[in-house]
Amino acid sequence: MKTTMRRVLATALLLALGNAAFAAGKLEANIGVVSNYIFRGVTQTGDEGAVQGGIDYTDASGFYLGAWTSEAGSTGSYELDLYGGYVFTIQRGIELDVGLISYQYPNVSNTSFEEIFIGADFQNGFTARFWADLDNKNYYLEGAYDMPLTQGYDLNLHLGMYSRDILPDYNDFAVTISKDDFSLALTFTDDDIQAGNPTDNYRVVVGWKKTF
Repeated sequence: MKTTMRRVLATALLLALGNAAFAAGKLEANIGVVSNYIFRGVTQTGDEGAVQGGIDYTDASGFYLGAWTSEAGSTGSYELDLYGGYVFTIQRGIELDVGLISYQYPNVSNTSFEEIFIGADFQNGFTARFWADLDNKNYYLEGAYDMPLTQGYDLNLHLGMYSRDILPDYNDFAVTISKDDFSLALTFTDDDIQAGNPTDNYRVVVGWKKTF
């Protein structure tokens, strides 16, 4: 199932990007760098920096496909995400987002996995997402609130809850202030699931991302 899903995502992405010039859609790319790659409250780079980038195609109908990559793990290791989904409006001010994503780690054996997801975006700045890795029985629920501040600054509050079949469950929190292409985040994980003492679960992350 996992191999089939990856092939479907990869094929769909290549077909969409190959025909993007002929479709009534939008093609965007992004590149960025962060002082620490944090995924669901946990560092993926051993508290080291990472270069990241991706490409996204969005059709006028609401269908989208994308690919994103980042340095991860030890030197030379990286993460490659392939994803696709569909966004549609269910009523004024509320959009639903459904799809699937494949997390691939080409240099590390037996670590890739897939998730299905469903999310809701509200006009007032609230968002919610539910992610399910059905093969490993892991589930992640997250909510966020985005609020514009003065002078072009933006504040984002995030709460995530990770329920895992074998490893311990935990919650993660993040507060991010951003302006233009730059961001500053404070993250916290409420369980000492990482190496070191519990104070290591607090992290400050500086980031830059450019979309074009």
